[in-house]
This record gives sequence, structure tokens and C-alpha cells, in this order.
Amino acid sequence: MSKNIYKIEFEYDDNCGNRYQPISKFVCYEIINNMTDYTRIIDEEGLTVELSGSDSFIDNLIYCINRGEFEEIRHGYNISKKEIPYSEIKDII
Repeated sequence: MSKNIYKIEFEYDDNCGNRYQPISKFVCYEIINNMTDYTRIIDEEGLTVELSGSDSFIDNLIYCINRGEFEEIRHGYNISKKEIPYSEIKDII
């Protein structure tokens, strides 16, 4: 079975303060099973990530999911997506 695993990290405004100050950070993992063309997005506890929260959270998560590997500052927030080996997440999935 062929899988690609990406670590996604981004800052976002959780609507609890000034939108120009990154307030929260989020880490999740995108697991792509190339045999079944199935993708899972899980958090650091192995739970499925729900598409809910502030506009900033949703916008940054979707932006990361729709791209390959990258690291940049977008709208003042640090965001990145990098491929990692299975061994880095084997204990949470």
C-alpha cells in the first residue's frame, strides 16, 4: 500500500483578538492512500479534523490541503506542508 503523509502547520486568527496577530497554531496530518485515492486529515491525537471554526482557520486549512509541499507566510500567518515518514505518526493513527 502506497501512502503519502504530510504534516500541515499553520497559524490562524481564532476571532478572540486582533485579526493581524496570529493567535493560535494548528498541526494536523494529511494521509493520502494512493491505492484507494482516499485522503484523511487527522489532528495530533489521531482524530478526524472537522471543517469548522473561524474563517481564518478554514481558509488556511483548505489552502494547505489543496497544495503540495510548501512553506510561506500568507496574510501574515506562517503556514507549511511537508512530507514526513510514516514513523513520525505511527503512534497516533
